[in-house]
Amino acid sequence: MKKTVVSAIAGVALFSGAAMAQEIAKPFSVDLSADTYYNVDTEQAIAELSAGASAMNFSVSWNPDIDIEEVDLIGSDITIGYSLNLVKNISITPYGTLEFDGDFNTGDTIVGVKSSFSF
Repeated sequence: MKKTVVSAIAGVALFSGAAMAQEIAKPFSVDLSADTYYNVDTEQAIAELSAGASAMNFSVSWNPDIDIEEVDLIGSDITIGYSLNLVKNISITPYGTLEFDGDFNTGDTIVGVKSSFSF
């Protein structure tokens, strides 16, 4: 009897924990993307990478730019934002971006607002 009660409690605890983890993880997302192009004017092949995560309307991303031919970091930026849903199809995202050069010296600091309209 004691083993049955302990097993039942353990099962409920595991199920509850898994269900709660699923609910917590549901609004969490990770995004990875890459854009590769060749600049004809500078004769440079570039890979722009992006790694980001978002949860509960907060987002953070790191975007390094890499010279493919030299395999060298040209620069990068870190962006943090928060999305506000104004109505069902309209949202705005205030954000801040800090740019770095290839040696991780700070560059421009940018503050802005993105607008999104869904149809």
